[in-house]
Amino acid sequence: MPSTWGLDRTATGIFVRGEVDLSSAEPFAEEASRAVMEAPATGFLVDLSGVTFMDSAGLRALIEVLELGRWKDMIVQSSPQVFTLLHLVGLTDGALPNVVVRPP
Repeated sequence: MPSTWGLDRTATGIFVRGEVDLSSAEPFAEEASRAVMEAPATGFLVDLSGVTFMDSAGLRALIEVLELGRWKDMIVQSSPQVFTLLHLVGLTDGALPNVVVRPP
């Protein structure tokens, strides 16, 4: 079965596309965490504008990645679908002090 998601490293962080759900949450968390840990900058962009679907497993994985980068300024650029989810759980209201969530 072909992968329903992908992650690319960029000069400022990562770009994620596709579906981040139960089947992809663990590999997403592993790749994204590695990118956060290896990034030399104090700022890190998690670009989720290419994500078409995220379930609770994907959300849990995203929060793990964002908490891992607690010493960095984390910026989340979300798709409309992901922004709604992040808003519902309070991440757009500063629940994580080092994270800024940009609307789509």
